[in-house]
Amino acid sequence: MNLVIKSIQAFSEYDSRGDLTISGTLVLSNGQTVEASIPNTLSKNKKAGVYLENSKALKFVNDLLAPKLVDTNPLEYKKIDRWLIQLDTSERKEIFGVNTILLISELIYRAGAVISNQPLPTYLNKIYNENFEPTKLVKMPTPIFSMISGGKHGSVSLNFQEFSILFSTQTSYEQALVKATSLHHELAKVFEYRNIFSGVGNDGAYVPNLSSNYDALEIIKEAILRSKLKIGADIFFALDVASTYFYKSGKYYLSEDVGSLDQKSLMEFYEKIFKEYRFLILEDPFVEDDEKGWKMAMEKFGKKAYLLGDDLLSMNSKSLTKAVKSNLCSMANIKIFQRGTIWEVLEFIAAARKGKLKIVLSQSAIETNDSFIADLAVGVQVDFVKFGAPVRGERVIKQNRMLAIERELFNG
Repeated sequence: MNLVIKSIQAFSEYDSRGDLTISGTLVLSNGQTVEASIPNTLSKNKKAGVYLENSKALKFVNDLLAPKLVDTNPLEYKKIDRWLIQLDTSERKEIFGVNTILLISELIYRAGAVISNQPLPTYLNKIYNENFEPTKLVKMPTPIFSMISGGKHGSVSLNFQEFSILFSTQTSYEQALVKATSLHHELAKVFEYRNIFSGVGNDGAYVPNLSSNYDALEIIKEAILRSKLKIGADIFFALDVASTYFYKSGKYYLSEDVGSLDQKSLMEFYEKIFKEYRFLILEDPFVEDDEKGWKMAMEKFGKKAYLLGDDLLSMNSKSLTKAVKSNLCSMANIKIFQRGTIWEVLEFIAAARKGKLKIVLSQSAIETNDSFIADLAVGVQVDFVKFGAPVRGERVIKQNRMLAIERELFNG
């Protein structure tokens, strides 16, 4: 018996910040169900997809899109996603909204895995193999863990948005999570004995009362040394600079400096940090339209570290083409909530790989308890994942899903 969609129903749900987002349930003709929920976003990037107000998104799903998908086979994922794309041909999904389209698309792929009786990452890998490029399921991605948040996500005195760490790629996912959790706890002890007040930010990272970016790096370094880990061998820094936060009228403004910085001065600052802390990943070191700055960064760090494009790319195909052609970055940040359909996400990943870019799959700053991105990350074999700190339910559920996938697919 061919299973088809009996119904799709969208609901309101609260996200990790207590704001409304949309979730949904798809019921198959045999009564089996799948569920999905969509994260919210703080991004104001004009290249990323547009989110619709919650009530409009719910109305579009329940009154317009869902009824037209009844009796459709979810295994026809390509046909369904292309139908959704054709319904909203605007570049940023201004008509139906990324949140509306992504909810439908994710439910379709989840249902396809159920019908196929395959683990979701295996099913997604099969789809990617058949439609884009041969990619064997051979490894887990390397996790990046946020330790301290600054910028618009945390301590306003810190310019950088995320001070993160990652472990050697030889470390299993489970071992990396154990070490990261231990380091997160050790960092809390350092704050305590130094009498530094620290709350917790959106993604579970600490938001301490520090005066400069160097302070944040130094205090993480102290926790690393107390944990008997060696920077540059066992553990590495990954910095999400998110430079739009401290950019104004063509200049950059840092806590460490009095006055403004041009590209050359800011590059010198990054060089000092690299010499002391040996970061492996530097994300958005210059604003998205500062092509000169990005080229300088690639020239200086291209052979020493990865230059990760987030705001630079924003899951926008034109931006990706330009970045690859001009050699502006060596790594692409994948955020499914900026794109729309899962098919378009897979297309973007394949295009980034064709451009010789490494792949990071990232969470949103405002999340839900949906773990689809964990399955997707393994299914398409991305290089790295960013799910935030190793705490908070909406982050931990993704980490726990990765542990389950590792056991099921690679430790059996």
